[in-house]
Amino acid sequence: MSDKTNSISAGTTATLIINKEEVTYTFTDKPESDYSQGTVSLASPMGEALLGKSEGDVVEIERDTGNLTVTVFEVHDREE
Repeated sequence: MSDKTNSISAGTTATLIINKEEVTYTFTDKPESDYSQGTVSLASPMGEALLGKSEGDVVEIERDTGNLTVTVFEVHDREE
């Protein structure tokens, strides 16, 4: 199965634009995120919202402290 573009899944690193700030995270199937270490759990609200998304996709994530607008800027090749 071949995709034209990479999508976010476990092991994927992606550059995102979150509320106009560029950040790079690696997505993991571990139960907890560690944003300071650059990892996002696919079980977290952000991970769930971005799972399967590709470059150019925009997602609105609702939070108690305010919504996040997240744009998938670049999905990097998965490291084996």
